This record gives sequence, structure tokens and C-alpha cells, in this order.
Amino acid sequence: MELPRSAPVVSSVSNIYLIVGSISNNYLIVSSESNIYLIVSTVFNIYLIVSSVSNIYLIVSSVSNIYLIVSSVSNIYLIVSSVSNIYLIVSTVSNIYLIVSSLSMSRPAPNTRTVSSVSNIYLIVSTVSNIYLIVSTLSNIYLIVNTVSNIYLIASSVSNIYLIVSSVSNIYLIVSTVSYIYIIVSSVSNIYLIVSSVSNIYLIVSSVSNIYLIVSTVSNIYLIVSAVSNIYLIVSTVSNIYLIVSSVSNIYLIVSTVSNIYLI
Repeated sequence: MELPRSAPVVSSVSNIYLIVGSISNNYLIVSSESNIYLIVSTVFNIYLIVSSVSNIYLIVSSVSNIYLIVSSVSNIYLIVSSVSNIYLIVSTVSNIYLIVSSLSMSRPAPNTRTVSSVSNIYLIVSTVSNIYLIVSTLSNIYLIVNTVSNIYLIASSVSNIYLIVSSVSNIYLIVSTVSYIYIIVSSVSNIYLIVSSVSNIYLIVSSVSNIYLIVSTVSNIYLIVSAVSNIYLIVSTVSNIYLIVSSVSNIYLIVSTVSNIYLI
């Protein structure tokens, strides 16, 4: 490669640095004993190549395209983003991941079924232990990952985002809309539910001995705590506060209004 006369070159015992600068292009090459780095920057393009003993990284960014290739001993990653297409391929020893977003049919990979239409994109990737399903429409993106112990579901639409994670002991559900956010966490002993809207926030925590419920609106706050021997209920409105405590032998009720306080 012919270099401009103004390009500086610096060489040391173990490293070689090469910088090439011109009006529209900047090139940087760094070579050590085990690494080779290449950065190419033009007016519209940025290229980055990193090669080591086990890894090769390639990033290509232009006005309409972004390419990322990462190759190691067991992994190959490829991301291609253009104006209308997004491709993601991840290949490991036991897993094959393929995400294809286009407006036409795409040829399926081995052990993979891909269906693409003008408004829908369906992708199923099946390996020995994993099943991945990505469904993307004009307004929805669904991701299902099924392994031996895990199930992941992400569904994203214009106003909704759903996330379900199921393992041997955990189930997570996040649902986000324009005005709502839902979180459910279920493990062997715990269940958590958070629901947040413009005016409401709900929290449920269930363990072996406890159940917690918090409901908050613009004017109301509710708290329920249930244990093996205790039940607690707090209800707060603009003018009223209610507290119920129930144990094995005791029942307490406190009602407080703007001008009154009651104890039973």
C-alpha cells in the first residue's frame, strides 16, 4: 500500500504502529507479537479489524451499513445492518443463532427454519439443547429461547415489551406498555409482581411464609403482608388510613380519617 509522504511511521522492538493520514482517510495499524489492529476511517466509513491468537474482530460502518464479525476458537459472530436488513449469525460448537430481517424470503441455515414476508419475520433456530424463536413484524418483535432449563420470551411491539425468563427455579415476566410496566419473578420460594402504570404501582412478593402486596395509585396506597401467623393490611387514601394486623391471638384495626382515629 502506497502511503502519503506526510504519514508518520513509528516502529519499536515489539510493536509496529502505522498511521496514514490524508484529507479524507485515516488509517491506523498496530501490530504486536499476538495482535494486529487495523482502523480505517474515511468520510463515510469506519473499519476496525482486531486479530489475535484466537479472535478476529471486524467492524465496518458506512452510511447505511454496519458489519461486525467476531471469530474466536469456538464462536463466529456476524452482524450486518443496512437500511432495510439486519442479519445476526452466531455459531458456536453446540449453538447456531440466526436473526434475519428483510423484506423477502431468506434461505434457512442447517437445523434452522426461517420464514420472512413483507410484514412478518419468523426465525426458529434449533440446536441439540436450544430452541430459539424470533418473530418480527412491523410493530412486534418476539424472542423465545428454550434450553434444557431456561425459557426466554421477549415480545416488543410499538407499545408493549414482554420478557419471560423461566429456569429451573425462576420465572421472570416484564411487560412494558406506554403506561404500564409489569415485573413477575417466580422462584422456588418467591413470587414478585410489580405493575406500574400512570397512576398505579402494584407489588406482590410471595415466599414460603410471606405474601406482600403494595398497590399505589394517585390517591391510594395499599399494603398487604401475609405470613404464617400474621396478616397486615395498610390502606391509605387521601383522607383515610386503615391498618389491620391479625396474628394467632390478636386482631388489630386502626382507622384514621382527617378528624377521627379508631382502634379496635
